[in-house]
Amino acid sequence: MDAMTDEPWPDGQELREQLRAQLALEGRFPGWQILHAPRKRWVRYAEVPEDCFYAVHDRLSEPPLVATDLDQLAGLVEQRQQRIQAVARWVVRSDLRRIEPWRRS
Repeated sequence: MDAMTDEPWPDGQELREQLRAQLALEGRFPGWQILHAPRKRWVRYAEVPEDCFYAVHDRLSEPPLVATDLDQLAGLVEQRQQRIQAVARWVVRSDLRRIEPWRRS
């Protein structure tokens, strides 16, 4: 068994910077979880390729948004967030209380 040392991990600084960037992106878009897939994996019935970043929303049951880097993923999340907000504005504008459910006579 190898003894633990106080030496820093190889590439530890790069990993810390990546995690900081992921957390900053999550802070920018509340409700989204930003993750990294070091190996190919399946998330919500969609395949996420090896070494890619992906984002899932905690209130949506959609497949993840997938990108090769955090900047590209940020753009995808921003576009999706804009569509979510557009739908929310449409719902507010449309008084859905006036819609009566379909009834069988």
